[in-house]
Amino acid sequence: MNHSMVDVRRLRKALWLIIPMFTGIIYLSWWITLTTIYSVEEIVQNAPTIRIWPAGIIGPFAIIFFGICLVLAIVRSTYYEGAITKALDRLLLISGVIQIALLMIVLTMSSLIQDQVMPKLGYSNCTLLQGNPTLWFTDWIKNPEWCVHGKDRQWVHEQAKAVPPK
Repeated sequence: MNHSMVDVRRLRKALWLIIPMFTGIIYLSWWITLTTIYSVEEIVQNAPTIRIWPAGIIGPFAIIFFGICLVLAIVRSTYYEGAITKALDRLLLISGVIQIALLMIVLTMSSLIQDQVMPKLGYSNCTLLQGNPTLWFTDWIKNPEWCVHGKDRQWVHEQAKAVPPK
């Protein structure tokens, strides 16, 4: 695709907004990815409370997608139209398709999978903790008695420490 000088000028003018915006989205995606990793670590450690972000699995792919967008915007702001641009276009398309597919799968299946797996691991769903109910995450607790309206996850951890181990 050959871009005119007008397109390049417009893109250059927009870079002051594109670069911080995509960098912010990449940072947010990194943070979501880290919270997802932390949730998995909590499950492995058999923590008294776990917060699961259903869309967290998309974080690493969002980092890739918006990273490609950022590099492509910078490359396109020059007059270069070579193999790198074509490769970035393909990567962007593939990454976008993967993102959309994952988003559809995660949003439809994550709650079902959580409802099947977490009780088998000894956890109960708790929608009473502080910040609930919400669409963004689901809280799970080991002891259903710790599901108290208005209390936070720190309080649940304190309750778990107060109970002597069996």
